[in-house]
Amino acid sequence: MQVTSQRPSDHLVAGLVILVVLMIVATGFARTYFFHGLIFAPLPSILVHVHAILFVGWPLLVLCQILLAGRGWLGWHQ
Repeated sequence: MQVTSQRPSDHLVAGLVILVVLMIVATGFARTYFFHGLIFAPLPSILVHVHAILFVGWPLLVLCQILLAGRGWLGWHQ
């Protein structure tokens, strides 16, 4: 069963919410992880990198899902 939104603005709002989440994640972790761990000094554990990939990766995956559904590519979205 395929369910699509009747309002295109739903995809826009969901996309904007995810972009705001990504901006919050990027600014919140910029000083302590992105700049410090990747440029200045090695981080203490590989688990820190795995956590960062998962924490930043899920909003990117949700954004991709929103874009696919918004463009009507429901086969790829599913």
